[in-house]
Amino acid sequence: MQNEILKASPAYIHDIVCTASSDVRLFADDCVCYRVIDTTDDCHRLQSDINNMGQWADRWGMRFQPANCNIMSISRKRKPITFNYTSGNSDLTRVDCIKYLGVNITHDLNWGKHIQGMCNKGSIILGILCGNLSFCPTEVRLAAYEGLLRPVLEYASAVWDPHQIFLQDKIEAVQKRAAKFIASNYTYEPGVMTSLLEDLDLRPLVDCRRHNRIVLFAKGIYGQAIFLQPPIRRTRHMHEKHRSYKYSFMPCAIRDWNALPADTICKGFC
Repeated sequence: MQNEILKASPAYIHDIVCTASSDVRLFADDCVCYRVIDTTDDCHRLQSDINNMGQWADRWGMRFQPANCNIMSISRKRKPITFNYTSGNSDLTRVDCIKYLGVNITHDLNWGKHIQGMCNKGSIILGILCGNLSFCPTEVRLAAYEGLLRPVLEYASAVWDPHQIFLQDKIEAVQKRAAKFIASNYTYEPGVMTSLLEDLDLRPLVDCRRHNRIVLFAKGIYGQAIFLQPPIRRTRHMHEKHRSYKYSFMPCAIRDWNALPADTICKGFC
C-alpha cells in the first residue's frame, strides 16, 4: 500500500473539501490531501484534485504558495509508484518528512526524527528553567517542569509512542536530568535517580504514554473522541508481525485495554 500526501497552506479554507475526491484534512490554514495509490490512475486522480483545489483558490482570489506545498509518499515498497505532481506551473517538491500539527511524519513512519527533535526542544526548555529558577524552591521547579517541559515530552504521544528501548531511554533521559535540577541533586551514586523520581512522584514517561493511550481509547469507545478506524483491508504489510502495524496505536491500545482488570472496565461502562 502506498499513500500520497499533499500539504498546503492557503490563507483561508472553507469549502475546499468539496473540490477533491481524495481525503482532505483541515486545521487552521493548513490543508492536507491524501489518498491510497495502487495504480497510476490514482496518481492522476490526486493530480486532478490538486488542480481543482488550485481552481478553488483562484475563484476566491487566493493562491497556493508552491514553496509551502510538498508531496510525500508513505510506503515500504521497494519500488513505489512515482509521479511528478504539479501545482499551477510549478512542480511540487517531494520530501521525506512533513511536520503536521507539531508531529514529524516520515515516509517510512519512523518516529526517531520526531523524538530527537522533541528531546532537543525539551533540553532547551530545561536549560532555560535551570538559568532562571536555580534559586527557587523545589515546589516551584517541579511546577515549572510539569507545566512547561513535561507537556512537550507527552504531546501527541498516542501517535509516536516508540517501542524501541533506545528511543524510550532517550526520552527518559530528559526527565532524569530535570529531576536532578528539581531536587538539586547531581550525584551519580547507584539508586539515587530511582529515589529522586519516587520522591518527586514522577512516573516513568513510558507509563504516562500508556495511560494516555488507554484514556484516548476509552474516550473513543464511549463516543467522546474520534480516533483511527481499523484498516478496511489487510495486507501483508499490515500483518500483526509487521512492526509498523504491531506497535501502532490501535493494536497497542487494544492490548492495554484487554489487560485492564475487569472491574475497572465495568466501572467505565456503568
